Amino acid sequence: MFVSFVIPAYNVEKYISRTLRSLLSQTDRDLEIIVVNDGSTDQTEQVAYEVLSNSGFKNYKIISKENGGPSSARNRGLKEAQGQYVIFLDGDDYIAPTLVEELKKASSIEKADVFCWKFLMVDESGSALKKQFPWQFSGSYNSLNGFVVLRKILIEKQLWIWTGSAAYSRDFLNRNGLVYDERYYTGEDLAFEWEVLLKNPKVLVINKVLSFYVQHPGSITKMNDFKLFDFYFAINKLCEDYKGLKTTNEFINDILQAIKEWSLFNFLYNVRCYLERNSITAGRFLKNLRQNYPRLYQLVLSDVKSIKRLISKVTFRQKIYFWLFKISPYVSLNTWSYLSRLKNFSTVKMKCRGL
Repeated sequence: MFVSFVIPAYNVEKYISRTLRSLLSQTDRDLEIIVVNDGSTDQTEQVAYEVLSNSGFKNYKIISKENGGPSSARNRGLKEAQGQYVIFLDGDDYIAPTLVEELKKASSIEKADVFCWKFLMVDESGSALKKQFPWQFSGSYNSLNGFVVLRKILIEKQLWIWTGSAAYSRDFLNRNGLVYDERYYTGEDLAFEWEVLLKNPKVLVINKVLSFYVQHPGSITKMNDFKLFDFYFAINKLCEDYKGLKTTNEFINDILQAIKEWSLFNFLYNVRCYLERNSITAGRFLKNLRQNYPRLYQLVLSDVKSIKRLISKVTFRQKIYFWLFKISPYVSLNTWSYLSRLKNFSTVKMKCRGL
């Protein structure tokens, strides 16, 4: 069997039918489907069973377990997988009908440990959103190693790999003991992906859109809970585990700093989103953070002070917020809040004028 699709599914009864039908409509059906129902409280499992049992496709499993989060569900699916490659696809996303066919074609060019490809962020109707992750490749196929891929993702900002836009050699994962860390609610997907790449695998980049990342109000990235900041601990652990990595590769120190920079910029972005969604002041947020999550607060401050020079390609505005945060978190977040309100006020004024 060529590829196993592992689908963690939690309360996605509205979306999982489209996800599964995109697998069932593959032009090459040398695949297996593993749905892991992660303690859903809706009809997710029943919908999945109905779609798969009525399809005539026999190579599928539906596994039910108590809710343990997406990492737990992916790890369970990985244990059951039999395919040469594994793709982790969330239960609300979908793929192009030629994905498996394209992967087989790519594997005939190079027996890579990891394949990755372009994806589109789309709304629930399938329309592409204006904002997309970076992708700057011209050839049909590009053969790289894991360190170069990480450099292109984190420093040069020429590439991005999303959970559903990569196929991993199951043998490579097993040999290196690579699984998702089940302690974290967010950030576990990137920590897994970047840890795979830190093992410096052979990577073949496919310059075609083959996956679709659905954005909707229920997305985990739009949550209002402090669990949103779990990602910081997940990425920090990755840096701690690999900072003593012995390698002759010249990129490794820059890569680890760039991972830390990504964490800090993502922290700032998520704080701003959190302030907007919860309508609280920067001062109140920082007070809650110091009192209830002192380890996170101290870790962020320590990381931001340890960086003397930014090496990632970032915008001028991001640099300003970063250096302001280094001087004073309160000033940085309040500056952003003020500019955000000013921007919203200007937009309203323009609309009122009919502009």
